[in-house]
Amino acid sequence: MNKAVEGGMEELDAQSYCDCMQDKLEKKYPNSGDPELLTLDMDSPAMKTMVNDCLLKD
Repeated sequence: MNKAVEGGMEELDAQSYCDCMQDKLEKKYPNSGDPELLTLDMDSPAMKTMVNDCLLKD
C-alpha cells in the first residue's frame, strides 16, 4: 500500500486496490505454500487482468 501511495495513489484507493488484489490472489491460490506463488509473472495477461480489474473497481 505504501508504494501505491508513494506512486501518487490516494490512500483509500490504495487500500481498496490492495484489498482487491489480496482477495483475487487468495481465491486463485488458496494454499499460501503454493509454489506458483514464488514465480508469479506480474506481466502475464492473467495478472494484468487482475490488476486492471482492481484499478478500475469503483
